[in-house]
Amino acid sequence: MRNRSPSCCFLADERGDIPMRVMPLLLLGLILIVLAVLGTVML
Repeated sequence: MRNRSPSCCFLADERGDIPMRVMPLLLLGLILIVLAVLGTVML
């Protein structure tokens, strides 16, 4: 019996800390998209 959840820890074992580096970039991208949409709506 292993104390590992197959969803998060499996990715952590497979790819190291890459998801921790990619997530902030994805969040910034979503924020920029939302700001762009709001900007076009305001104009």
